[in-house]
This record gives sequence, structure tokens and C-alpha cells, in this order.
Amino acid sequence: MKDAEEDELSIPEGSPTDEEFEGSEMERDDLGPLEAEAELSARQEALIAALLSEPTQEAAADRAEVPRSTMYRWLREVTFAARYRDARRDLFTHQMGRLQKTTGIALDTLREVMEDPANPAAARVTAAKAILDLARQNIETADFEERLTALEEMQR
Repeated sequence: MKDAEEDELSIPEGSPTDEEFEGSEMERDDLGPLEAEAELSARQEALIAALLSEPTQEAAADRAEVPRSTMYRWLREVTFAARYRDARRDLFTHQMGRLQKTTGIALDTLREVMEDPANPAAARVTAAKAILDLARQNIETADFEERLTALEEMQR
């Protein structure tokens, strides 16, 4: 059975083809004005929400009550793919913020384990090693960011 929305959801003329879009580094800003501003249907929005919360694409299609063939087609469409990518990026950014808020508690826990003489030596050493590894990784990341910034400045 053909989906009622299939006829309404055609990609505007002049849009990149699936082959041009796939495997490219296109960002939402690279899309034409029609693709960037195009509104998604309520079913497409529901599918994006389900794709972000369900463990598989098939489960997402079932939850959003969208035929799987329609989901696969939408995932190849430039506008839908761009919106889905943006939603995934937003969710990731939010999760990273939540993660950063818990790092202080995690470090406090490691420090408490490390400093408590009642804990087995192996636990205290493991906590100390974890703290040292995190400190080293933090320094390496800062150094990398500094070098990257310098290279970017040289490119300008």
C-alpha cells in the first residue's frame, strides 16, 4: 500500500542527489534554502523522536507507526536526514552536559577511595591510577587543542 505522504514529500529540484549527499561532509548549512527551512510532517517528527529513543531503526518505525520502507526512504532524503542529524547532535550535546555535571562527583568518589586507609590497597591504587590517567588525558587534550588552534591560525 502506498503511503499517502509519499507524493507530498518530494525533494525540491536542484537538491543534492542521494549519491551526492551520502558519504559527503555536507552540513545543514550546505543545504539550499528550501531544504533547510522545509517543515517536516508530524509523522516525520515522531519518527525522529523514536529514532532517538529506540534501540533499532525497526523499533523506531514501529513505535512511530511508520512503514519501514517509508522510514528508509525518509532517511535518504536530504531534509529529513539533516533534521535527524541535527536532533542527534542536540541530544549528544545535552548528554555531554549531563556527563560533565557528574565528573566532580566521580572525582570525589575516586579521591575518597584512594584516601581511605580502610580500603584494600588494590582499590586505593586503582583509584589513584584512574585519577592520574584522567589528569594525563586532560593535559593531552589541552595540548592538542592548543596545537590545533595554532595550526588554524596559520591557515588564515
